[in-house]
Amino acid sequence: MPEQLKQDYLGGRGFAVKMLYELLPKDTDPFAPENLLIFATGPLNGTVAPAGASLTAVTRSPLTGLLGIDTTSGFWGTELKFAGYDMVVIQGQADELVYLEIDDDRVTIKPADWLRRRGVHDTTNLLQERLGDDFKIAAIGPAGENRVLYASIVCDHMDKLSRTGLGAVMGAKNLKAIAVHGTKDINLANTDRFLSKMKESHNAVKNDPMFIPLSRYGTTELFEEAHSAGALAIRNNQEGVFNRIIGVSRNTIDNLSRGPDRRLVERPCSFCIMPCKAYIEIKKNGEPVRRNRPHYQTLASLGPRLGISSAQTIIEANHLCEDMGMDPVSFGGSLAFLMECYQRHKFDQDVLEWGSDSQLLDLIRETAFRQGSGDLLSQGVRRMSLLFPGSREFAMEVKGLELPGLDGRAAKAHALAMAISNRGGDTSLHWPQFEIFEKSEQEAEDLFVYGSAADPQDWRGKASMVIWHEYFAALLDSAGICKHYAFSAYALKPRDIAEFLTYATGTTYREMDVMMLGERVSTVERMFNLRFGMNPTTDDTLPKRLLNERLNDGKAQGQTIELGRMLQEYYTLRGYTEDGYLRMDYLQNLNLVRGEVVTH
Repeated sequence: MPEQLKQDYLGGRGFAVKMLYELLPKDTDPFAPENLLIFATGPLNGTVAPAGASLTAVTRSPLTGLLGIDTTSGFWGTELKFAGYDMVVIQGQADELVYLEIDDDRVTIKPADWLRRRGVHDTTNLLQERLGDDFKIAAIGPAGENRVLYASIVCDHMDKLSRTGLGAVMGAKNLKAIAVHGTKDINLANTDRFLSKMKESHNAVKNDPMFIPLSRYGTTELFEEAHSAGALAIRNNQEGVFNRIIGVSRNTIDNLSRGPDRRLVERPCSFCIMPCKAYIEIKKNGEPVRRNRPHYQTLASLGPRLGISSAQTIIEANHLCEDMGMDPVSFGGSLAFLMECYQRHKFDQDVLEWGSDSQLLDLIRETAFRQGSGDLLSQGVRRMSLLFPGSREFAMEVKGLELPGLDGRAAKAHALAMAISNRGGDTSLHWPQFEIFEKSEQEAEDLFVYGSAADPQDWRGKASMVIWHEYFAALLDSAGICKHYAFSAYALKPRDIAEFLTYATGTTYREMDVMMLGERVSTVERMFNLRFGMNPTTDDTLPKRLLNERLNDGKAQGQTIELGRMLQEYYTLRGYTEDGYLRMDYLQNLNLVRGEVVTH
């Protein structure tokens, strides 16, 4: 890699989006062989840096037509690093279904028709039986093979690249799986100082008040925080209070995970001391059956968003979504939209009643195989809304991506993040969870200048909060550090990442340098979206329901979203034009000049 590229983009997400922007021809169809699917790791991935296991994948999304991107942690990205690769770039289309085997320097393409129509879990098990348990497996399921627009890629049964249809692009390339095994060492420039910094950071995280609940309950703890703030999206964002919350609470899930016939198995990611991931091992007919503990966005999207209050149902639905290789957030958002269409007599087929789970598993299978109502659901909310006049009012998507299970009317930084996110209606490229953690005004002032940013219902200071998270998140993904770890405890700051990078690479990094790097990466993503047709006026926005309808009850009762004021402050602080385009002088300051996207 050229040294300047490393300095400007670092690795991981930075490398991936830079390569996608430079190499993908304009107007390439997402399912065309020419589209790229890129997997990338950062310089801290595979080291003993705290949570140094992050993996980024990018493409042009078939769901949004814009940037397709997701990140995950686990072991697959670390194994890729041990095999000696910073990045894997996939282009073209195989004549038959294949899998890619990477074993250190040996890379081979092998037939995979024997895996056709198999779920992710079977595929992973069968490949490990053939290749050995040392191989880490990234696989798609039937949803990817059938090009469901929000199909996902699942690594090692648990670690998901779920959003924006990455699995559908992999399926279009006839690539069923990528198996990776590596045995190479990763060298550090200054091992002693790196290890000393690692111990310091571990102690800081362990002393944070969020460490113990997140370690015990995983991200279901964040679900509890969102519920406390009145910020859950309930019945397609029609309501502000879920009266049956006890059925899907963290304690209910925790109780379902422990008993005489079952146990909870913590599965921390590579080099992580906070085991937010776990699975439930259940004895059935003397054999162990595994069910992953749901992530809080999955819990929200397959639970309150659909009016469902059975934790057991959500666990099974999550398992099936994983096995089919399908994003549970987009599926839940799509189903909630169709349920409201039925509620409002715009759709005449009874897919599901609010709160009913009788057909849920069947609908997941139908969607993965694009059968019956599942063929409609597989298109996502935006495309479905074009079929039902008057439904745009409650189409909960931004830029074509279904919103997560959080209501921005109760958490204004999350609302702004959803409106301007480079991957569409989502907050995971920012994760401004600070506002729902009941932090103090002084803590907010220290990080974001404005103490008012600590209040989730106050719009003031939210642009500054979102920008700080946006830059830091891009930095973490580029360095190879898990965002869950950093933004769940807030004990890890940009200056810490700068120190880790300095001791790992031998190049001196300052806090200002690494935050500018995050800004550069985020800006290239926006350049990509503008190249592929994004219009800030119509795309940097939110569903009409969130802008015009006040929450009817709950802690945020009466709230809407002051998006216009937040958006103008965001554009100003970012250095954009007042209508959201990129100025020439701004691009030059970041060593980025692309005249095609400066003005409209």
